[in-house]
Amino acid sequence: EGKARSCRANMEVLIHLYQKLSKVESQSNGLAGFKAALAHFAFETLRELDSSSAESPTAPPSVRHVNSLVRIFPWFGLEAVQMLLGLNVAPSTPLAVACLAGKKVQSALVSEYARRPIATLRELLQQLPPTALHDSDYGTLSPQDKLRRILEEAIHEVKANYDPPKKKTILGSVGFQSETVSAYLMESPKEVLAVVRRQPYTLHMSKNGDVDLLCHGASTRKANCNTVLAAIKQDPAMMLGSIESYPLAFFAVEQCPGAYNYLSEDFKMDRQVLYVALAHDFALRQEFVNTASKTEIQQWRWHVDEQQRKRKQ
Repeated sequence: EGKARSCRANMEVLIHLYQKLSKVESQSNGLAGFKAALAHFAFETLRELDSSSAESPTAPPSVRHVNSLVRIFPWFGLEAVQMLLGLNVAPSTPLAVACLAGKKVQSALVSEYARRPIATLRELLQQLPPTALHDSDYGTLSPQDKLRRILEEAIHEVKANYDPPKKKTILGSVGFQSETVSAYLMESPKEVLAVVRRQPYTLHMSKNGDVDLLCHGASTRKANCNTVLAAIKQDPAMMLGSIESYPLAFFAVEQCPGAYNYLSEDFKMDRQVLYVALAHDFALRQEFVNTASKTEIQQWRWHVDEQQRKRKQ
């Protein structure tokens, strides 16, 4: 009693609080002050990192602890991330060098931001002033310009990871699994729906075309595209509201007419998602033509013409 917590223990507390609070944030508007206090606590914890080995030689923070703490900062907000990028820490221990070197922090933040829809990332970019230092070395940039570059790289990463499943893979019977699908994949839409309804899992398209179901504090679950598609058709509101990746939003609107209406507002604001949905949803296309402005309709038609020209090349 009366002893200060170790650096590792402080990190575990912060990570645990984030996992709990991030689930209920949309239900409460009273977290801003508390998040600011947590951000200050997180900064102090990182500043103590170099001395943690001497203070607690038996249980120093691991690389996983530090990386997990860095990944929380986007939740704190843009100002906190800029402060992190400008944090005056001179890494001296191997752990600090491994986790807090500029490129390590940049990589962790890009990966974390890339879990968000492109529309959200673009909104964050709009909150930052433009930079004229596009060709400058990352290490010489201001924290603000570093953050802009991180957000831009996150957008590129989201786009690069979008690889639409081949039609022959997703149009087979529900539950189809290729020889390479591992046994741990959920095999029925009923099982997928049960998992999503039981805990706040979010859905993300993986690079191999399967769908990852992620939830803080719970084990990652997986399902193939056919299974998720069948679950979407059974409960579109529940399933589509859980999508948090740009590639999976594309997949949903390509394969399920009407899916666009159930997506989050972030995805609905993304013009690329809208255009893909318009190409596959007759009812949505009719509504768009009847309600959109002349400028919006003209931009969409330009997009359609451009896609047709590309296919002919």
